[in-house]
Amino acid sequence: MQRATETSGATAGARGPRGPGGATRDAEALLTAAQSVEVDLPIDALAVAKLQREAEADAPVYLAVTCTTAEDYEFADALLTALVQREDAAVAMRKSATVPLYGVIRTVESWFKPWLNALAPAKAHLKKEMGAYRVRQEAAEREARELAAQAAETGDAEALVEALTVATEIAAPTAARATTRFAWQVKRIAEDMLPDEYWTPDMAKINAAAKAAGSSDEAPIIPGVIFERVALIGARR
Repeated sequence: MQRATETSGATAGARGPRGPGGATRDAEALLTAAQSVEVDLPIDALAVAKLQREAEADAPVYLAVTCTTAEDYEFADALLTALVQREDAAVAMRKSATVPLYGVIRTVESWFKPWLNALAPAKAHLKKEMGAYRVRQEAAEREARELAAQAAETGDAEALVEALTVATEIAAPTAARATTRFAWQVKRIAEDMLPDEYWTPDMAKINAAAKAAGSSDEAPIIPGVIFERVALIGARR
């Protein structure tokens, strides 16, 4: 049977000495993975839950690290390497269980997708036609009730009865099983009339400008946009 190894320094790290940046840790436990947990494959929920608890126990140790000196930075770098290695182990363990399943799922999906695709246009058409009908009926009922209100104001009893009859007939329940919920959808936008608060910045273009600046010492210049210089850290395995 295959075996996968995920390492943790949870218990020893939580009660170790103070290290660079003031973090409480046992460097040997954290950096050389003194505690090793082996999990038989296929993975089960209890085994993964155990590894999760160990990672949660380690979290305060890592979160206490600060970088104010070169020594702090190197220590944080070692911890980051340990973290990504644990992350890689978790992903590998997950894939060992899920990859075979995904293959089965894709095969079964390929059987059903053409059938579902064949049904979709008919379903969409029927819903569109039924929805348009319900919108027309709602408008007709509203118009009839408005006519009834006008007839009531003018004292035209005959028109009042006629309008109420029409409205009642339209509102009468049918034997149809489909449910109806009315909502609003955007049909078109007159951009020249749209208030400023409804305009959204083009973040794709803004981010593209930031990316194009690369590692330049000069920030991109876009009126209204404030850029800050950040360092993007890449963890090495």
